[in-house]
Amino acid sequence: MYYVRNFATFIYAVLAGLASILFGVVACPCHACAEYMISCVQVLYTRPDGLPEQRQSYSVPSGSDPARPSYFYGPARSDLRHIRQVARSRWQDAAEWWQGAVADLWEPDNSSEKLTIPVAIGLTIGLIVGLPFAVLLTGAVWLTHEMLVDGATVGVRSSATTLRIIDSGLLFAKNIRVRCAVCFEQISYPAYVCPNPECKHIHWDIRPGRFGVLHRTCECGKSMPTLLLFGAAERLNAVCSQRACGQPLEYRPGQAREIIVPIFGSKGAGKTRLLYGIIKTLYQSVKPGVHVEPADSATAERLRDLESLLTDASPLPATPAAATRAYVLRLRIGRHRRIVQLIDAAGELYYSSERSAELIFLGHATTFILVIDPLSISAFWDSLLSPQRDRLTPDRSEAPDPRLAYQQTADRIKEMGRRHSPRRLAIVFSRADLLGRECGPGAGTGEEIRKWAENDLGLAGLLRQAESDFREVALFHTAAFGSDENTLTAFVHWLMRAKGITPTS
Repeated sequence: MYYVRNFATFIYAVLAGLASILFGVVACPCHACAEYMISCVQVLYTRPDGLPEQRQSYSVPSGSDPARPSYFYGPARSDLRHIRQVARSRWQDAAEWWQGAVADLWEPDNSSEKLTIPVAIGLTIGLIVGLPFAVLLTGAVWLTHEMLVDGATVGVRSSATTLRIIDSGLLFAKNIRVRCAVCFEQISYPAYVCPNPECKHIHWDIRPGRFGVLHRTCECGKSMPTLLLFGAAERLNAVCSQRACGQPLEYRPGQAREIIVPIFGSKGAGKTRLLYGIIKTLYQSVKPGVHVEPADSATAERLRDLESLLTDASPLPATPAAATRAYVLRLRIGRHRRIVQLIDAAGELYYSSERSAELIFLGHATTFILVIDPLSISAFWDSLLSPQRDRLTPDRSEAPDPRLAYQQTADRIKEMGRRHSPRRLAIVFSRADLLGRECGPGAGTGEEIRKWAENDLGLAGLLRQAESDFREVALFHTAAFGSDENTLTAFVHWLMRAKGITPTS
């Protein structure tokens, strides 16, 4: 009986030990992997109380846009570090648990429980044998997780970069350059205001990147598109991305090519009247396919003020020499879509190199309009008869010689602009309705205007210099809009053709 009992004990010890070894070999790597998976669930989803405090949490760089960061631009890597931190903590707790469990099996409380010793021996051997497998398996899971995060990060960031390149490429192909109508700086992309009326945070760079690829989410929770391709221009209110400016851009830049047309000349030469005439000529076109409207509220308000003054036959006040703001129009002629910025800066700004340095828009334009009041030219004024001078005295401007304004402006254009830019200049002589055929060639364009400018106005030198400075120079003699001598249609057609637009016939 004694031998039978010992034999049974031996068989039990062998079987229990082998089973424990197998259990230990399997349980060790499986438990380690399970703890890693539990760590992933806790960090990414459940976030239970008692998680180890994250040592290196992701934070948005100071000065960044007020938006929630895209997961694969930092938070994913931060979560991966936290998962490893939690997993290490859980592995330590698991190791202590297994150590205590094996110790209890090794030291039973009474002799009847000595049957646990084979289990303890087998489990110890199994855990020791299974530990390398646990290291390899958890290392493989760890590495797979790392590769998935890295692959997703590369994919998301590559997609963002690709979308930025495509969007920039489309803008370049369409020859769309965005320029602020207030500070006149060229900006790579508009900034946008959060569409939430209770938020109004400004997002200075909304393009795909750190804060989203297709959409971004403001701190307030409002979603917004990240590109013009996705409707940013239609759905969001743009502002100048120059932080020192930050002015609203109501005309929604980025949808069409922008045309900048500076109108320069001496004070009182008639620049503002000519600008008004250009706009009204476009407004009143009876040709099909022509549509013009103010692109922002400031332009609409200023045009209403001009119309009111001209309707009442009130003298136009001098353009203030303070900050210049463009008149912005949305223009559609046939298939052409343009944003037109007509800039009427105060004449005093063109008299000196110091003041003209403020006119940075001169470096962005390729078509310019020089307005000259023939009555301001002393040689021409002196050649008039006394009755003519008496009649024209109330309308004569006392501005400096137009050659001064031209020379300062032309020098500044060459300094600011691109060297080989195909610049064009329209020289517009005003007062055709006052001078008529009695004192001049009458309203029109062409060779007759040139002969009059050279012989009667004494501007042969200015014309030669202009033809040297500009690729194309055209001469016009115009009257105030609405007068019988008005010929602004021919001038506006030249202006459109100079900007690559063929006016509809």
